[in-house]
Amino acid sequence: HASKGVSLFEFAQLCERPLSAADYIALCSSFHTLCITGIPQLKLLTSRDVARRFITLLDAMYEHRVKLVCSAAAPVDNLFDAESPSSATAHPSVSDEQFAAARARSRLLEMHTDAYLELPWRHDRRQSHAFPGIDPFAFRAASRGYVHPG
Repeated sequence: HASKGVSLFEFAQLCERPLSAADYIALCSSFHTLCITGIPQLKLLTSRDVARRFITLLDAMYEHRVKLVCSAAAPVDNLFDAESPSSATAHPSVSDEQFAAARARSRLLEMHTDAYLELPWRHDRRQSHAFPGIDPFAFRAASRGYVHPG
């Protein structure tokens, strides 16, 4: 659902599908405000791909100064679950995931400050040349022969 630069998404639409940074950049170039519902507590190890997509989405939103309205299962400080210490020893990349989650947590907190909310939207499309005239969510279909009617 989209209207006048604002769009509503369920978390699963954005992060439980194989979307890339380019998809998120195109999205952030198209909308100044994203409303995201149903953000779960994110498991950094057992749901690494989903957590990483959300972090990538937040990075794109932050860089484009996109405003975020959301509902989540946990407050920002508890949104990312590093899981048990035994899981951490089994995954050497856990420190990378914890670093990325800490950065995302910091950005989420900043994105809800008055200073951030007053920043102008960066809607330039120079980073989105891969999607001229194509809805970012139709891109996967386009690669299978779909032609955008525009």
